[in-house]
Amino acid sequence: MIKIATILSIVIMISSCDPRGYFKDKYFNDNYKPTEREIIGKKYPETYQVKDFRHISYSNAYCSSASLEMYNETINIENKSIHYYNWLMGFSYGAFFRGSIYSFIPYTDPEPGMDFASPFLGLNRNYYICNDSIDYVKHLKELISNNHSVRVAVNAAIIRINDKKQFWPHSIILTGYDESNFVFYETGHIDKDTINSEGELIDNNILVEAVYDMDKRFGCPWKYNFTTFEKTDKINDEKEVWERNGKLLIGRKIPMTPIWEGSAAINALSVRIKENGISDSEKKALKNWIETAEYTRKDNSTFILQNFNPKSLIESSEYLEKSSINYKKINKILNQAKIHDNGINDIVNLLKASSGFEKKAGELMIEYSGK
Repeated sequence: MIKIATILSIVIMISSCDPRGYFKDKYFNDNYKPTEREIIGKKYPETYQVKDFRHISYSNAYCSSASLEMYNETINIENKSIHYYNWLMGFSYGAFFRGSIYSFIPYTDPEPGMDFASPFLGLNRNYYICNDSIDYVKHLKELISNNHSVRVAVNAAIIRINDKKQFWPHSIILTGYDESNFVFYETGHIDKDTINSEGELIDNNILVEAVYDMDKRFGCPWKYNFTTFEKTDKINDEKEVWERNGKLLIGRKIPMTPIWEGSAAINALSVRIKENGISDSEKKALKNWIETAEYTRKDNSTFILQNFNPKSLIESSEYLEKSSINYKKINKILNQAKIHDNGINDIVNLLKASSGFEKKAGELMIEYSGK
């Protein structure tokens, strides 16, 4: 009787679980490697500004790579190009799609990218999580008052235009605070490289809301994120970077979720457009990301050609260039006042071709890695 009751309770427990939720939470916990920071509790000053921290930003959308660059350039005094950080993180070597045109992003998840890249720079990444807004602010102020700048992932639409409907995933660096505001370094909008920038003010409550909205939209099993970096031993295995970037470009469908990555995401986007077309509002959103895909693939291709000689890598750069050209053609169609059926078919075919080009580029990178 006890045995039957035990089996029954297990069946009830399993049947009550959503397998999609399990796989989603597993993805975040396995890839983000979150930890909970203990609040020290010591009194911190009413105001503080981190000293001698580099402020680097780009007009192109490389916010997460720029964030990592700022830490490395400050801590290790190196002088690497943003395209090196994109390559090391794999940030611009892949794509993400969650079933709707609005969800398409021609980047990979920056959080595991930062974790992977950090040891190659001699850095250790700490990805912290918190579920209480008051404690969250305390964590941030404790770290900043100890001269630690703090990187946070936010929905920038809330910060920039006070719009809770739009979603602009973004990465900023907190470098100071006063009683009711934080000071942050912007990572986008303009090309900039300076030290001890004045930064911008953001109200505590708006920052908390922007962070919460970011994590909620991505489905993170926590409410608030904050990341720090510190110096550690450096590793060097270039082929490991190529293997990872190759896999990111090839991509996959994440099991039990409506999420695709890499070339699989681009192909899934083409299927979605073929079945449902593109509305006017979807066209505006898609145009933004297709423009981004055009220059990221071009930048990746140029970086590879300028820094690596092996034949397989040169071929991979050529495929990325072809994909960039396709995105340029798609943008030309999206710029039309009205897209007719022929235009939709052209977009679908160009996306499918780009999916194939990026998959081939990834396969060549893996071939070079010897993995």
